[in-house]
Amino acid sequence: MAFLAVALTIVIGALLIEGNSNAAKTGKALVSGRLEPGYEFVGYIISDQNKVCAGTLLDPLTIITAGHCLAYSAGDNFKFGINEFSLEEEELVDISSISFLTGFDPSSNKGPDVAIAKLARPINLTSYGQVNSAPITPSCEVSIVAYGAGISSGEASPDSFKRKSGEGCSRSISSSFFVEFNSEVGMCFGDSGGPVFKSNGSNEIIGVLSGGIVDPLLDKLRCDPGNVGLFYNLSNFASVVTEMKLGSNKGGYTTRLAGQKSIPNFFESLNQALGAQVSGQVGGEVPTDQNLTLNNNIRTALFLSIGAVILGLLIISLKVLH
Repeated sequence: MAFLAVALTIVIGALLIEGNSNAAKTGKALVSGRLEPGYEFVGYIISDQNKVCAGTLLDPLTIITAGHCLAYSAGDNFKFGINEFSLEEEELVDISSISFLTGFDPSSNKGPDVAIAKLARPINLTSYGQVNSAPITPSCEVSIVAYGAGISSGEASPDSFKRKSGEGCSRSISSSFFVEFNSEVGMCFGDSGGPVFKSNGSNEIIGVLSGGIVDPLLDKLRCDPGNVGLFYNLSNFASVVTEMKLGSNKGGYTTRLAGQKSIPNFFESLNQALGAQVSGQVGGEVPTDQNLTLNNNIRTALFLSIGAVILGLLIISLKVLH
């Protein structure tokens, strides 16, 4: 009940570096959490538009992430890396092509927020992530892994981005679901696309992080331990994801080619963007269809709640008067 009560006062926002300006002042992502030495198949995506996201290798050439991380607004050139965050060319692999889950529009960022990307060359590891295809149920053992922005000021550096992990409870399982993180971890800017696993140590990915909870009163993402994230349920899309991995397009999903150029002056450009965020000049998110529906439901619920309170007060007043 407490979770449902909170849900009536929240809206969803995208988790890109150019997200909400206020959260950039104090946010640190993954917030708290623990440094993660495992999960070598979870890596980071950087773009020529100063975006940072997480992504998971499903095989040597395939990664899964959030659709908005690779949409048109995110850039034209993308690179993927694992282990320690780096901008060294030899440590990064170009993303060559991108497929968006059926129904996702990369021009507007609306729809099921999941994408499959192909790498220009393989990354050979001993293990990879595995998309869960079985129905999932609410659990308090789920575990998120992401690199996160790690930004607590207006400055960014390679040390800002660390692979971290933490646990939480999944709620309201459908085509998407919420994860309410425990008091030791939270998510924030740069964590989009991060996988949530069935449990700590498992390689079964049950969801991909799409957005975070925005406090409507403060108009900012709460980058605090114990916050709430929105994930897309991969068991609902497992067959389509398999098609996308194999390059089959029976489902009619959208694709795009990605450039493979260098990303010059990344941290210089990122610092400029962060500086603008801190001064309140950069911000705004493009919500998905799910977000728009949730926003409308929240507004309706709030208006109904306010109306009920007013009506209750009027009834009490009438009783007092009579």
